[in-house]
Amino acid sequence: MGGTDIFEGQKAADRCGSETGTACSGLVAAALSGYTTHPGDGDVFWDAFSFDTVEDAQVAWKAMAAGKREEEASSDPQPLEVSADADELDAYGLPPSHDYSSGQNIEIHDAKVMMRIGGVVVLLTGYDMPNFEIIQGLATAAADRVTRVAQGKNPDA
Repeated sequence: MGGTDIFEGQKAADRCGSETGTACSGLVAAALSGYTTHPGDGDVFWDAFSFDTVEDAQVAWKAMAAGKREEEASSDPQPLEVSADADELDAYGLPPSHDYSSGQNIEIHDAKVMMRIGGVVVLLTGYDMPNFEIIQGLATAAADRVTRVAQGKNPDA
């Protein structure tokens, strides 16, 4: 995996709506990147939704955070510590599963980190991770990159 898909218009609205559960009023653009980390460290998908106002971003973020938690409530989401400079942040990990057919625990986790940084909503979704270090680090980097771009700075500097 790798690279970034950037969406505008109806494609952006469709992507945003499917992740936030809102009409995504004021949406400017959306982007999706996927990362395969070192073998055995899992995969992370990074969605970003840019809005024309902070208020529109807040509406989408709040709905997304509530909706994702509700979808996974039966999986017993656990709070996840994330150190990221975000205006709003909600993060959780799902405990390892149990393979009832083999009787063994599966030592992998899934996680979600949902952030709002100004007028940008970021969703990081991690799958098949042996721990949460990768997604925690990516969340910090994502918030930093969004902040740099919003300040007119090169995010790669």
